[in-house]
Amino acid sequence: MKKILLMTAIAAMGLGGCDKRPEPLKIDNALTAEEIAGRLTPEVMWKMSRAGGSSLSPDGRTLLYQQTDYNMAENRGVTTIRVEDMDSKAVTCLTAASWNRLTAKINEVRAARGYGSISFTTAYAGQTITAAIYNEAANAIGNLTGAGSVSTVSAGTKLEATYFANSYSALKEALNRAISSYNG
Repeated sequence: MKKILLMTAIAAMGLGGCDKRPEPLKIDNALTAEEIAGRLTPEVMWKMSRAGGSSLSPDGRTLLYQQTDYNMAENRGVTTIRVEDMDSKAVTCLTAASWNRLTAKINEVRAARGYGSISFTTAYAGQTITAAIYNEAANAIGNLTGAGSVSTVSAGTKLEATYFANSYSALKEALNRAISSYNG
């Protein structure tokens, strides 16, 4: 079951792919007044988000799940991976764009501290997350004074979805510690 969730999460999260990338899909799930007052029709059902595979962390504090939204006019859907903190109910959407923002922020912090910038692998929708991509960020943060301990992943290791989600959060926290120690 975990392997199925892992493969589904990696495929959905996807970080990179084809040479020509389609424009981001615009999703309009708003119901019209007629649809609200009327019956449940196929058109209304297509506007509903679909929950996909999910995985609860061993400590029960983090839920990782897929959400798919559709654009009927374009006959396309987009699946995102979401991480929900079960205590605060805060939901974070993990996307290629959010990964790229994290790596850009890492370079901003490195530049402010006088470190050289890192040429990170750019993430694209559809690309598999590898240990090498993850380790680029982990090592770049780990080299910053004040970041604390940042764990890396052995080459060739398949990143399970919950591990990646928790590690992504840990990377952000380590980067914030490095920023705080620099500003403090």
